[in-house]
Amino acid sequence: MNPRVYESEMPAFTTDVRMNKPIELFASSSGHAADASQAQGCGGGGPCEAVWWVKDAQVQWRMKGEAFVVGNDVEEEQESSGVRTLKSEVGKRMRIVDGEKEGEWSWKRELTGHFGNNSPGLRGMVFWLPFVGIVGGMTLT
Repeated sequence: MNPRVYESEMPAFTTDVRMNKPIELFASSSGHAADASQAQGCGGGGPCEAVWWVKDAQVQWRMKGEAFVVGNDVEEEQESSGVRTLKSEVGKRMRIVDGEKEGEWSWKRELTGHFGNNSPGLRGMVFWLPFVGIVGGMTLT
């Protein structure tokens, strides 16, 4: 949905607030959220690992790094510390490929686009829930 202004090697994952992943990321980050009320919206920065098994090649791919939550508060007028952390840390890993269109790019539009990539069944199941995206600076190990 956004013009191609940035590129990155960061993977993006989607989830909803019923899952434990956002809370776990906040709890294990430098902010050490103590409960779910402190893990709302953008922020995080906790350690994360993702593993895939490629059956035909008999190979396991493992990535590890930090993960940040992109929440619905990403473009609110009054930025929280979580929004500032997200934009600062993830922004360090984004490269500008078309600076002329930089003002046309939106975090909220990017979040909506990732949600739109989910299957219709999943989108229909979670349409009423606050949606979060998780991005991270991960390395292949």
